[in-house]
Amino acid sequence: AEKTDGSAIYSIDVVVPDMVYGVIARSPVSGNGPVSTNDSQVKTMPGIIDVVSIEHGVGVVGESMEAVLDARNALSITWSTGADADVFNSEEALRGYAQVADDSGAQGRTVYETGNVSANAAGIVRSYAADYYSDHVYHAQLEPVNAVASVNAAGDAAEVWVGTQSPWGARVAAAEALSVNPDRITLHRYYSGGGFGRRLNSDYVKEAVQLSNAVKRPVKLVWTREDDIQHGVFRPMNLQRMEAGVDRDGNIITWKHLIVGDNPGLLAGGAQIPHYRIGNQHIEVRGVGSGVRLGAWRAVAHPFNKYAIEAFLDEVARGESTDPIALRRKLMADSPKALTVLNMASEMAERGGPVPDGRARGLAFAERGDSLAAAVAEISLDESSGKISIHRAWLAGDFGIIIQPDSARAQMEGGFIFGLSSVMSERISFSNGRVEQSNYNDYPIMTMAEAPEVEVRFVMSSSLPWGIGELPNPLAGGAVANAFLALTGKTLQHAPFTPDKVSDILGRS
Repeated sequence: AEKTDGSAIYSIDVVVPDMVYGVIARSPVSGNGPVSTNDSQVKTMPGIIDVVSIEHGVGVVGESMEAVLDARNALSITWSTGADADVFNSEEALRGYAQVADDSGAQGRTVYETGNVSANAAGIVRSYAADYYSDHVYHAQLEPVNAVASVNAAGDAAEVWVGTQSPWGARVAAAEALSVNPDRITLHRYYSGGGFGRRLNSDYVKEAVQLSNAVKRPVKLVWTREDDIQHGVFRPMNLQRMEAGVDRDGNIITWKHLIVGDNPGLLAGGAQIPHYRIGNQHIEVRGVGSGVRLGAWRAVAHPFNKYAIEAFLDEVARGESTDPIALRRKLMADSPKALTVLNMASEMAERGGPVPDGRARGLAFAERGDSLAAAVAEISLDESSGKISIHRAWLAGDFGIIIQPDSARAQMEGGFIFGLSSVMSERISFSNGRVEQSNYNDYPIMTMAEAPEVEVRFVMSSSLPWGIGELPNPLAGGAVANAFLALTGKTLQHAPFTPDKVSDILGRS
């Protein structure tokens, strides 16, 4: 109740005695730092207590947020050069991922292998291949990251007030800032105004402790929205190369999935297809460095992997003149629980009535741990602008025993719309190592007016409860892409599906 009536206390609301405020001007390119600054001049500005240089930026501490923001704007900083990210251009790099995928001699890591893809190639009568791309995305949580830190006079202990997804990580980060053991840090946890993986990273906690240690007063460090977009930790962009071989009976007998991108540890989740029976599989990740900051994003790698897998299955079904749901039912012959979820979502959409003229529906399935879910999305397309509209969605899931039905439904609705927002409009791009977006004006998230009507049902299961909130997100890309394929006969192979990309697809011969 306190979250809805405004009485809930988030870390950005915290005020402690003798507290002052801090902001940081950070290097526009990850890995670089300040070489020189006009700190002596800025220190004389009204309300400013100190200007503090740290490895990757220059902090300003003062009596009010207004004062420190004004002082930060007055900073003149010369930044170092030479970081790996200095020459990173995301569009150019993403185009180069295809060359990495083409390189038969490139070293990759096998994520999963069963059977023998090469040995069964002789039984293939038809082959399918497609490349799918996903751009960097930002967490876009409502509350920018922030923390209050108070370092003692000796500089060997601190208290921290913070909203975090990783209490231990926050203590470790604070301890590292003082070169002490984590038991010297007292942590006070508060509500977080959204995390989605951003608050797994405790960089802002370390910064707050550094500023407090410099002035020996409690400091509330606040990242502005621009700070968080331009210096955040992003989901890595990637290429998914999909290949499948079909025998004379229409069975998929070989399956290859190659993922190319930065930070392989953030790329492989969800690439496996445990509920689809395909005897010969090879799934591989190839890493390509960029130097930019990357981190976990809601459902980590599942969103882009499941988008590629589910969109590719519909392409194979279309090539085989097979209903895409029938294809999945055949592949799920050994997974009755998955088949139940698939059928429930399909039946929900059918009960929603016939597809209106000018619209189409697409289905996608995903798993995460023991959680299973499927979604059907109904879309339309304004061909003159290239804008896709999502009107309705039907979601079904098996998450074991549902303890809080209303909360479970809200997790399904919110997670799916979160995923839709990411595949429809969200994109971070880099030019010469610098983030090109600045705020919600050029990093648009889905509005209430754009969000579809969502219907949710759960399989009544006696299994132990499993997580819900992250699984609906990976359904969004495949459901929309498959509806678009049904509507236009063309494929959406690069997320987000922005109007300019859609117009380009429609204009192709």
